Amino acid sequence: MNYMKNFTSMMVAILLIAVCITSCKDDEDNSTLVFDTPALYFTQVGEQAVAKFSATGMASFMISSIPNGWKDYIQLDSKNYTITVTAPPKPTDSSELFDESGNIILGAISHQGSYQTAVLFVGYVPNCDLSEQYANSYLVTQKNIHYTIDATHGGAFNPTSAKIIWQSKANLLKHVYLNNDKVSFFTNVDPNDETILFEGNAVIGAYDLEGTLLWSWHIWVSDYNPEATALDYGGYQIMDRNLGALANANTTENERTQSFGLYYQWGRKDPFIYPNTYRAASGDGAIMYSGSSGNPKIVAVTSNEEIGTIRYATENPLHFITNTPTSQRDWLASADNTLWSADEKTAYDPCPHGWRVAPAAAFEGLTIENTPSADDWDRYGWTLAKNGVSSLYIAAGRRVYTNGKIQNIYDPQPISTIASRTTAYEAQPWEGLYWTADTQSDRKASALYFWYNKKDPASSGLQNAVGYGRANGMQLRCVKE
Repeated sequence: MNYMKNFTSMMVAILLIAVCITSCKDDEDNSTLVFDTPALYFTQVGEQAVAKFSATGMASFMISSIPNGWKDYIQLDSKNYTITVTAPPKPTDSSELFDESGNIILGAISHQGSYQTAVLFVGYVPNCDLSEQYANSYLVTQKNIHYTIDATHGGAFNPTSAKIIWQSKANLLKHVYLNNDKVSFFTNVDPNDETILFEGNAVIGAYDLEGTLLWSWHIWVSDYNPEATALDYGGYQIMDRNLGALANANTTENERTQSFGLYYQWGRKDPFIYPNTYRAASGDGAIMYSGSSGNPKIVAVTSNEEIGTIRYATENPLHFITNTPTSQRDWLASADNTLWSADEKTAYDPCPHGWRVAPAAAFEGLTIENTPSADDWDRYGWTLAKNGVSSLYIAAGRRVYTNGKIQNIYDPQPISTIASRTTAYEAQPWEGLYWTADTQSDRKASALYFWYNKKDPASSGLQNAVGYGRANGMQLRCVKE
């Protein structure tokens, strides 16, 4: 009897376990594991920092990977969901394995048996705080640096998060997050050469609790030193390359593409990306990357009383605001001549700290070095000179006010007659367009304009203050304040 009773009890238990296992497998596993901050940075031995992580539905935790030399300086507190890290001493014996920086991988097993991981970057990393350099654009020039900028916009905002809006290369910036009212980010080494900086452009933003973008900043990652190579234009010290450009050369196709800067609608602080080829045959910009796995897109939206405002433009830096018939090729519903200024740096000026958008006067007297000839059709830019000082100005065309597409051709015909373009047509005569800070009437602004006519090279030319509708996206040069 006892045997049968025990056997029956055992079978019931097995059936219950089987039911539980089947039930668990059928249920969706909603467990999560994530660090509240992606990185901990240290500058000296013995510094201590705590990283918190959030977890739901987890049964157990373990550290599955750590950098060499950090093992004895990491403590996991599974009860309080924290990892405490103390900066370890660096070995005096060069034969000992030691990583200046690396990833701690936290593993966890859910109640339903799934395994998840979260990554925390730790390392000896110098900090460069740019918070005192108040600007909408930051030129960062060093690799493997922890940069910080003021996320409150001078105390105007109280953000709760920060992230990458777009970047020109995957992993250009890493570990972007909000840390004590500062946006924190890390610059990488080039994946093909660890001795040099990974260069490119990015836009990062600070958000409120509802996810509204409060402000955004352009991060120009380049080893470029504008102070060392500034051009003396007789009263104006001007950068020798376009804002956002990674080169200033015109010999090869790659150099031309790298020399394209970013495009700006007049009066807006946020840039639009350059094309992925110097001919810009498709009219599309280069591929953009988010901070994860997405590819952000530029969206063309038509101006109206709600969209054609500085607030909308600030909250939507990926929206290219096209004109309406009543706005006369301006992106603003109501004209505003104060967004940029020929006299001083404004709140919406897109240039880095200490620099501002060049006024039209800076380009007065520019001339083309050497007379245009039939051999110049594929140069996509000319060397322009003033007071004996010369610099290449790349012919990057513009993003057209009607749709935001990149157009890099010169043609005297109205744009309506060339709406259907082809690659062959795009390879024809080119034009260069650069915004200045000056306005013309209530709807137009002054632009430096030069063009090449393949059919008649002698009719090619340059004008320093042509009026264009402000919804056009153009290149910029910055002058010292």
